[in-house]
Amino acid sequence: FFNFRLGGESLEVSMMSLLSSWFKGKELAFSLGVNLTCGRIGSFIGNWSQAMVFARTESLSKCFLVGLGMALFSMVASLFLFYYDKLASKDKPAEESTISLAGILKFPLPVWLLSIGGMAINVGIVSWNAVAPQYFEQRFETPATTAATLAGTSFLIGGVASPFLGLMVDKNGKRTIAMSFSAFLFLIGHLLFATQPNGHLGVGEILFPTILLGIGYGLFESSIWPSFPYTVDERQYGTAFGVAMGIQNIGLTASPYILGCIVDNLTEPTFAGLDKRGAYVMASYFLVAVTLIGILAAIWLFVHDWNHGKIIHSKDPIKAKQQFELESIQNGELAELLIKEQQP
Repeated sequence: FFNFRLGGESLEVSMMSLLSSWFKGKELAFSLGVNLTCGRIGSFIGNWSQAMVFARTESLSKCFLVGLGMALFSMVASLFLFYYDKLASKDKPAEESTISLAGILKFPLPVWLLSIGGMAINVGIVSWNAVAPQYFEQRFETPATTAATLAGTSFLIGGVASPFLGLMVDKNGKRTIAMSFSAFLFLIGHLLFATQPNGHLGVGEILFPTILLGIGYGLFESSIWPSFPYTVDERQYGTAFGVAMGIQNIGLTASPYILGCIVDNLTEPTFAGLDKRGAYVMASYFLVAVTLIGILAAIWLFVHDWNHGKIIHSKDPIKAKQQFELESIQNGELAELLIKEQQP
């Protein structure tokens, strides 16, 4: 499992870095949205194909062979990608890049706010998706097959909508507003689940907040990842994405344990003595609290960006960044001139 996660995370960081280098200033959000959609389709195909193979053969080894085939296909595609990237960059001068802990700690504030916001929202969707089938079954008396389908709906909606939402972000900018709005959609979705009465609930009443989570997920992913390339230099893309993925994985590692403790321990008489349904309500409020962290990070990022050239917010972040840097230089030179004039 360690090897799978090590390879998967490295591949994801590499893909986002390459796409950022190729599409920066153009259809960056759209390209990253397509990347997300392909990942979600791959997850669906993997789950469906291996379940089908096992149902027909009852052989785990053949299921692993399916996974091996997918890994080999990915490796061949990566070799072609390496070749074409090398071909496209042969005329570019090579840049030396050194990575150090001190350099990472000096990353600008937007990198950390984007990373924290991404961690909070991914906990709100990924960790939720892991407990959602049992949540629907035990709290709302939803049949198992229906619960599993509903649980995957938010991922499906987010994956399908990401490219189209990415086009909207590329065309209009306003990435910080998109992040804030998507985080509010998450808040509303989890609050609706938390405040629903226990007992039988219709599919439509479960589907509405699930759709909100799906749209919020697609919009957030289409606005957060395309923002990183405008906060650091090109040679730091991979490091910035790696930092964000690391912080995200800290949240995704801790949150299932916390949710498990809430669902298991709050039913004990020594704690709150709740039944399973009450414990799941508390789990929803935990996800509400995590989503609030994402909202605060998005609002803080909006205020910071607004006071520093509106780079992430801008329709043309490259031009906005150049203008802000020019104004900063001019203001610095003006300040030096005023200091000299005040000297006796």
